[in-house]
Amino acid sequence: MSLERLIAALRQMTQAVESDADLPSAYRDALCDLLVGLGVLEKDRRTFSTPIARAFVQSLSCCLEEGVLTSAAWRGAPEEPCSGIGALLTQTLERHRRVCSAQPQPLRVVRTAMAIIKARRNDEDVYLMQYDAPARQFQLLGGKREMTDESSAATLVRELREELGMDDLTPERDFTLSLLLDSVREMSVSESAHVLSAYEHSFYQLLNVRFQVTETDITRWLTMDELLSGRTHDGRRVSRLIANHLAELLPTLRYSLSAITV
Repeated sequence: MSLERLIAALRQMTQAVESDADLPSAYRDALCDLLVGLGVLEKDRRTFSTPIARAFVQSLSCCLEEGVLTSAAWRGAPEEPCSGIGALLTQTLERHRRVCSAQPQPLRVVRTAMAIIKARRNDEDVYLMQYDAPARQFQLLGGKREMTDESSAATLVRELREELGMDDLTPERDFTLSLLLDSVREMSVSESAHVLSAYEHSFYQLLNVRFQVTETDITRWLTMDELLSGRTHDGRRVSRLIANHLAELLPTLRYSLSAITV
């Protein structure tokens, strides 16, 4: 297949123009099958389903002619101009599938272990969160379980060492782990991978924390109001994981730090 042939076929569909390009019937049939499958063409394979469907094909044709769809368009985040269109298209399709399919199938299955670290500041409960650049939001410390992790607890210890930059962080010596909730399941479109994902979360609380927690622009203590609203006070996004699963539990928990130094 050549790009010129594809552009010619799309132009013929939307503009009823003749083309010098060689367009075998099998090629046109395959393209029509795709557009029928997308709901762009009716089953008669000649009629656009709506004016927007026709405009979609016209836009696609222009994008191909103008050379704005390249591999670079698939490398950025959804909100990034030019480089984010691939992520945005994938994210949009997956969100549509999540809502409109009777039985949406996840494209990946992820097991995670997350840490609750609770403290008190200015007469207000605060919780330690860290900014995740690919997801573009603050999240609980922790992450995905890897094949080499022996357990969810082992996953969490490994992630804490990586995210806090403390390679020698050791359970029982530097903190204790208390399992709060296990096997919490949800299905959502990943903020970093942009595809429908089935999650199984394990939530632990760190108690008797004896290591120094350094607050930075990336690692922050957030209030309950920020967690529930989904935004920090300076407007950055916060994961909805706590609001969805832990909002009633957090106020009942003990403090993780024996001395408040935040």
